[in-house]
Amino acid sequence: MVSLDDGETEMVVITDATMGGSSMSDGSLEVMTHRRLTHDDHRGVGEPLSETQCGTRGPFCEGLTMRGVALLVVDTIENAHATRRELVDRLTFPPTLAFDRGSALPTTPSMSAIAGELPANVRLMTVSSNYREWNDGKFLFRVAHKYQVDEHPTLSLPATFSLASIFCKAGLKITAAEETTVTANQPRAGWEKQKKVWPTVEVVDRGVSMQPQESRQFLDPTDEAMEVTINAMEVKTFLVTLA
Repeated sequence: MVSLDDGETEMVVITDATMGGSSMSDGSLEVMTHRRLTHDDHRGVGEPLSETQCGTRGPFCEGLTMRGVALLVVDTIENAHATRRELVDRLTFPPTLAFDRGSALPTTPSMSAIAGELPANVRLMTVSSNYREWNDGKFLFRVAHKYQVDEHPTLSLPATFSLASIFCKAGLKITAAEETTVTANQPRAGWEKQKKVWPTVEVVDRGVSMQPQESRQFLDPTDEAMEVTINAMEVKTFLVTLA
């Protein structure tokens, strides 16, 4: 991302995995589609970065062709991050299409498994039954905050929502939830009691936020609304019972 000379506009570049972007000065942008060298640059790989179409570095094979897509967003500093986050979600998690052999329907069917919307800064990451046998039939349920601290004036703030209110429709109705560690290998409450807290001191100015979100709130097992509060960049995992 690049701050332009007027100090009020942010330029954001979104690239896929084959590309990289950087800015060495305000108002300039460099996008690298593929890095290729004919000699070792002594940066650790011990060989030239000269991939070819046939997988060898011989003289009879053309160099590897890489194609990518770069999306350029130019907006105000306040809006640029929100636009970037939404675009990344759309590109990374596109809709899944399903087809069936059937007669023409008179109307376009629609269906939603949830009764409400998650906050705009929260993403539903995982709903999985892969580990039900290990967890008494419970599903793995994971949500994540999409923004970092100070990235947006409102969307970077902690988000609060009710699992019981949003996920209350048949098929995806959460009747009980237990917060765990991110990998769901142990209850969160037990982990918090035994984890080590290391004393830290800032020895250099790293530009740390003046409004850090140091206070964390965990799911209250007695709360019937199953209210969840998630901080910026936080990921929360639950074992849930579905009806």
